[in-house]
Amino acid sequence: MTFSTHADPEPSGDVSGDPQAQRIHQLEQALDQALLYIDDLKQRVKQQADLDQQLATAQEYIYVQEQAIISLQQQLEAQRQQSESPTPEVGLLQEQILQQAKQTGEYEAAIHFWRNRCRLAQQQLVTMRQRLQEQMLHLPLDQVTAFEAILNDIDISQEDAPEAPSLDLPDFLVRRQQYRSRYPLQNFKFG
Repeated sequence: MTFSTHADPEPSGDVSGDPQAQRIHQLEQALDQALLYIDDLKQRVKQQADLDQQLATAQEYIYVQEQAIISLQQQLEAQRQQSESPTPEVGLLQEQILQQAKQTGEYEAAIHFWRNRCRLAQQQLVTMRQRLQEQMLHLPLDQVTAFEAILNDIDISQEDAPEAPSLDLPDFLVRRQQYRSRYPLQNFKFG
C-alpha cells in the first residue's frame, strides 16, 4: 500500500479555485489514507497475537511429548537392566520412543517456522508505523495529535513490542537434545 502526499490534479468542483480548500481536500485524503493504514495495523496486531497463541500451544504440546519420551526411555532403560534378552515389550517401547522423537522434531520445526513468521510480522508493523508517522508530517498539529493517540492505543512501537523471540530452543528442548546426545536412539537394538 502506497500513500501519496500529492492531491489529485483536478480536485472536486467546489475547491478548484481556492488554495485553502485544495489544502483541506488534500488533508482529508491524507486522513482517509491514514485511517485505512491504522485499520490495517490493527489487523496485523491481531494476527500477531494469533500467531503468538499458536506458538504457545505448540510449545506446550512439545513439552508433553518430551516428557513422554523421557518416561519411555527410562522405562526402556529399566527393562534393559532387568533383562539382557529383548522382549516384545522392549521393542514396543523402542518403537514408541522413535515415534515420539519424530513428532517432537516436527514440532520443533513448526516452532522455528512460527517464530520466523512472528518476527517478520513485528518488523512489518514497525515499518508500517514509521511510514504512517512520515505521512503525519504533512497534517495539521491537531490531526497529528489525534493520530498519535490512536497509534499509542495500537501499542506496536519497537520499545513497547514484546521482544522478538530468538531462534534458541526453550530449556526443555535443550535438555531433550542433551539427553538424546547422551542416549542416542541409534544405539537401541530392535529384537
